[in-house]
Amino acid sequence: MSTLASFNTTSPVTYHRNGALSISGLSLVHPGSKSSLFNCDANSDIISLKHGSITGLVGVNGAGKTSLSRIVASKELPGFPQSITVEYLAASDDEEHLGNYSSQDDYDDDDDDVTFTTLELNPIQYINARITQRTEGITSRIAELESNLESSEEQENDTVEEIANQLAELYELEEDMNERIQREMHNAIRELGLDRYANYKLKQLSCGWRYKCRLVVAFLIHPELLIIDEPSFLDVKSTEWFVNRTRETAHRDNAMILLISHKESLLEELCDAIWYINSANQTLKMYHCGYDTFRNTNKEQIEVATKTISDTESKQHAAEKSLKKLKADLALHEKNHKKNEAPIDRRFTRGKCIEAKQKADKSAASKLKQTKKRVDDLEEVRKNAVVERVKPLNLDGKPGDGKIISLQDVAVTYDGEDEPVFENVDVAVDALDRILLSGVNGVGKSTLCKVILGEMETSRGSVTRTGNFIYFPQTALGDLLRYHGSETAIDYLEKELTQTQARCHLGNFGLAKDLSLREIRTLSAGQRVRLRLAKESLFHPSPSLLVVDEISENVDRETRDSLAKLLSEFQAAVLVISHDPDFRKCFQPTKMWELRRHGLRETFVD
Repeated sequence: MSTLASFNTTSPVTYHRNGALSISGLSLVHPGSKSSLFNCDANSDIISLKHGSITGLVGVNGAGKTSLSRIVASKELPGFPQSITVEYLAASDDEEHLGNYSSQDDYDDDDDDVTFTTLELNPIQYINARITQRTEGITSRIAELESNLESSEEQENDTVEEIANQLAELYELEEDMNERIQREMHNAIRELGLDRYANYKLKQLSCGWRYKCRLVVAFLIHPELLIIDEPSFLDVKSTEWFVNRTRETAHRDNAMILLISHKESLLEELCDAIWYINSANQTLKMYHCGYDTFRNTNKEQIEVATKTISDTESKQHAAEKSLKKLKADLALHEKNHKKNEAPIDRRFTRGKCIEAKQKADKSAASKLKQTKKRVDDLEEVRKNAVVERVKPLNLDGKPGDGKIISLQDVAVTYDGEDEPVFENVDVAVDALDRILLSGVNGVGKSTLCKVILGEMETSRGSVTRTGNFIYFPQTALGDLLRYHGSETAIDYLEKELTQTQARCHLGNFGLAKDLSLREIRTLSAGQRVRLRLAKESLFHPSPSLLVVDEISENVDRETRDSLAKLLSEFQAAVLVISHDPDFRKCFQPTKMWELRRHGLRETFVD
């Protein structure tokens, strides 16, 4: 896993139990380079997390959201209260490589949340195992006190009584906690529908179902600080459950919650405060409001700053023009005076000219001084007007002839299963189709994509296909971390290109300058999306079909909108899987496919 970002702080963390945890004077340097992520003023840039409140952490891909959240979860900030319990739920694309870390973890690769071993567990076994690991602190404390009790039999009765009382409290806490966790676990499993997969191994489940297992663990621990980094792959029903449990954890358990997400509808529904990292001017600001209000306020601040800059620059230009004209008029006046002067005593007139020139120079100096002050004052305003620029994505396609994919009576049954995951699928993909494939978690959407592309065999039926395809699976970002995490982006492409060609190609996908030299494990999810597309475009130039499975899950709004525009205007066929409501609003399909267990319903879109 990537190491923690380097940080400096000029002020210690302050914490008031049942109040707020406040951080100020913090600056962060990216772990993959020497560039600064942001710098906070100790007096004005104070960010805080309040008990009973849900705070959203937003910013473009690569701004440092995950780096900041891991610093907070590590408890390494000076003054951070070591007694509070912290649970950090890593982004879903990190699940197989980075794991699900709590404050007790040491942030190393040996403590993966979803390892090859745990992938052999079923959901209930996995949840129990993770909860046991998370509650080891109480078990260890009980063992310590029991040992102290045995060695204190010859000590004063007060000491023995104090230890016995502590043990009694911990026994009661452990029993109550175990009962509560088991009760809540069974409720969560039933509400999410995980009981249907009780006998499945994790490796047999979709990314959505695996992520639900991790969510259940995070909520069942009841931490005082819960950090959720990019909740992903959740269908409509699961998203509703997530929203309700997040609110309950904040309001009923009085927990502090930090939610990192690019999903604007989710941020607006849940958050009552926002931390915003502006990577363009390297600042971290807090807004004490909901997400929509933050967006509007930030937009207004940019508009006001932009107008102030325009007005000030206009005044500066006018002042400089006035000064230039004043000097020209004075020079012309003096020249004409010399030409037309009479042969009289010139001592008086010469003195008047010198006096006029001195007054003009003094006026010019005053105006120059005022102009310089306006320019100096403008620098702070310019910082507020700077916004992030995200390079639009571009990918060329070449349409096939007629039907490029045809499925007839297709069914798929997993090994060892009696019932098919889906069946009776009769459908075709035409040369310029833009298809949105939907369905509940676990219905087999990703499996259907693999069947279409020839990566998985059918149990029944036939598939015909022609053309050149690009495939972005929902495991793409995790695979990049697992198999190429220690490589740089250039290393990743240099097997196919020279270094100069690789730099140029990466730049076309928005990975220019030091981004191309950083290890892949230090890149954000959105940057890894760009890297994967850059690689695929080399192997499959001008594809006739582009298949993307949950590609928008962890990308910023700008990249999401760029993806939707790319897919909507792609000059060939497109097949998209997405649960993201914000992305679905932007993407413009010509067909809707809804996959069910006993068939697929196709709807044409006007």
